[in-house]
Amino acid sequence: MKIKEIEIRSLFGYFDHRIPLKTDDRITIIHGPNGVGKTTVLRLISDLFEGRFHSLLDTPFDRIVVRFKPKGSLTVVPTKEKGAKDFAKLELIYRFGKERIEHTVWSLRGQKRPGRLPSSLLERQIDDMEGIERVGLSEWRDVITGELLSFNDFSFHHEHFLPPDIRESIISVPEQIESLLKQINIVVVETQRLFTGHEDAREERTFRYKEGEVPVQRMTVEQYSEDMVSRIESYQRKSGELGASLDSSFPQRLLLDSELPKIATENHIRKEYTAQSKYRDRLMKASLLVAKPPLPLSSESLKEHERKVLWAYLNDVKKKLQVFDPLLRRVELFKDIVNSRFSYKKFAVDKNKGFIFESDHDGSIVPPKALSSGEQHEIVLTYELLFKAKPGSMIFIDEPELSLHVTWQRKFLEDIAKIAQLADIDFLVATHSPSIIHNRRDLMVELAGGGKSK
Repeated sequence: MKIKEIEIRSLFGYFDHRIPLKTDDRITIIHGPNGVGKTTVLRLISDLFEGRFHSLLDTPFDRIVVRFKPKGSLTVVPTKEKGAKDFAKLELIYRFGKERIEHTVWSLRGQKRPGRLPSSLLERQIDDMEGIERVGLSEWRDVITGELLSFNDFSFHHEHFLPPDIRESIISVPEQIESLLKQINIVVVETQRLFTGHEDAREERTFRYKEGEVPVQRMTVEQYSEDMVSRIESYQRKSGELGASLDSSFPQRLLLDSELPKIATENHIRKEYTAQSKYRDRLMKASLLVAKPPLPLSSESLKEHERKVLWAYLNDVKKKLQVFDPLLRRVELFKDIVNSRFSYKKFAVDKNKGFIFESDHDGSIVPPKALSSGEQHEIVLTYELLFKAKPGSMIFIDEPELSLHVTWQRKFLEDIAKIAQLADIDFLVATHSPSIIHNRRDLMVELAGGGKSK
């Protein structure tokens, strides 16, 4: 199931926006003047599918309707108690064919404890959280951002910090709606991504900060370089395990297979041998495989027993090499995109060192900290989209022009179109930049002022 249309009525009490997604192209661009709510649209939809319902209560709108492909819709309607200034609840309405499910999410403001959980239990959960320290009777501090968080902040503003089981105890929704929300995986690309943020540190749980310590932030490029090494090692391990299994059974399979299939002609075997040699060269160039190139086949006609051995050998090699295919195609596109942007240096991937940047001037190695912010943004964004986003995800990118040189902006849509097809992801991009849009006005949806969107 995928989102095919987003409709928001009376956003900020004024704007009606209808956004039909360009599902065939897999890229939709929303644009419009400042103040019409481009960023807010992305945040509201992200919060909805992340289950951050109470953050929706902070933004004025009459209703949100999300329509799905092939069918179905989810409607969100905030309502107020009579005479109240703030929204009191959200009505969630899920429609799928003749099925209709309604559910109410109440605001937790003013309540001494959220949902069915005793406040003491929730406080103990907060105390145990990585990167959070208590600084008062009912107040905590995020040690990375420095943000002070009250009990109620966690209850209805920061419930996404809490473990899933605790969060579900605070806010529960019907199984059908919960299943729908989990089917739509939305990834928001942050504007600031050059350093690992508090979410990354907390998720990895590699640090526990002590009172008074200054949090250490790592360059994201360095972190992703290490991640690439781990990914390559993982694929090499899988290929090696498969190879060991195939090698152990090779003699027995060779003896048991009495007849060659009709397709195993000498011409076909030679073509397959050549194709595998070229594929192996691609793997070696991408630093995914270190192996000596195979010896060329004899020019003399192959005897039947030779064809039999070669046929079994080629089938086994094909299985071993195919393990790398998903990674190879991503690494090749990753290198192509980055190298098409960089000037005065070349980018490569190494199975032991991760990312390597080499100066065109003298061949010296350029450390990541010497890269410009634009170069770092290009590497981090491309890596996240190719290697971090799950297939089927929808990627929200707000104002990509903020981190891209104007000459790179014109290639942005071309790049993410290639990524969309390879990684099986879709994009919703909010931008002001005519350079980003370039010659793809067909992907645009205008969020107009004056209360109506085209």
